[in-house]
Amino acid sequence: MKYLVSIAALLLLSGCSDTGAVTNAVKAGLKDPDSAEFGAIDVREGPGGKWACVTVNARNSFGGYTGDQQVKLNYENGQGWQWVGEPAEISHESCMEYADTKARGPIE
Repeated sequence: MKYLVSIAALLLLSGCSDTGAVTNAVKAGLKDPDSAEFGAIDVREGPGGKWACVTVNARNSFGGYTGDQQVKLNYENGQGWQWVGEPAEISHESCMEYADTKARGPIE
């Protein structure tokens, strides 16, 4: 039983480190990082690499909130989490379909 608890704790901690790094990468690309309000954050990993989708609402240049938008990120060795394109007003599910496809990698 002790081993199961230890394994579960390690899995949770590994997910937390990705989540923290992902939210920091999103904040780094925002006009007002302190205004960021995060919703769903999902990370996928596979042969095609690591991909993440993040729901974020933050202030724009005019000081108004943009509404929930999806930010896609991929993990690049040596560079960490990088934005892929611009935030989009799409569903989190659509973003995750994209991330799942990228994480699976090319079909051989």
